[in-house]
Amino acid sequence: MSKLNITKEKPNEIQQIHKINLKAFETDAEADLVDRLRNSGIPIISLVAEIDEKLVGHILFTPMTIPILKLPVWLQWLFCRNIRIKELVLPL
Repeated sequence: MSKLNITKEKPNEIQQIHKINLKAFETDAEADLVDRLRNSGIPIISLVAEIDEKLVGHILFTPMTIPILKLPVWLQWLFCRNIRIKELVLPL
């Protein structure tokens, strides 16, 4: 049975990651965005999924700022009071 491994992206995997992102989306825009974010100097977490030492997936995390005034009032109240929420799902 094949084992799925999640590891940090390595410099020698960047071309393969670009190909994975090209296959995952309808346009090149997302793959190009990942490349631009990687090269921007913004702190990121970039992880790859491997099965049998072959890259099969990629995910990239970057910091994001949400203008608090665009959030619903109840959510603004929670953030202003530093109330921790275990899991928060916001509709897109």
